[in-house]
Amino acid sequence: MKDPGGDAPGGGMPSFPRPLPALEGDAAPYWRALARGAVELQHCAACRRHVFPPRPFCPLCLGREVAWQEVDARGRVATFTTVHRATHPWFTGVVPYVYALVELPCGVRLPTRLVDVRPEDVCVGIDVEPRFERVDDAVTLLHFAPRSGG
Repeated sequence: MKDPGGDAPGGGMPSFPRPLPALEGDAAPYWRALARGAVELQHCAACRRHVFPPRPFCPLCLGREVAWQEVDARGRVATFTTVHRATHPWFTGVVPYVYALVELPCGVRLPTRLVDVRPEDVCVGIDVEPRFERVDDAVTLLHFAPRSGG
């Protein structure tokens, strides 16, 4: 993770840089897609499964023909935990927050933070949809929120 970013939420002192992902290597196309407001995952031509995290081969069949493909990013919470203690100084103004694995229709489970929901209102199985947080010109983060309209 790189460390440029913004001040911690809540405006508390001292200010720490926000931890942000490196936008290079095998994951670069994933981050470019998020910047466009889309979720793209690698898809293996051999076994026809989606791959995450990004890598140069399919971990299921070891096939090397993996191509980027836009996926339906609406999903369901597979599991979650409420974080009460900041794991980095920047998150001090964010706790408590919900960290979850969201299962997409393609079968991939994405690690994410749930937003626009109180921790006590989260349960396994709730339907969620993507929320794109544009941090700066280079970085867009993917979060999820309860699906509006059911």
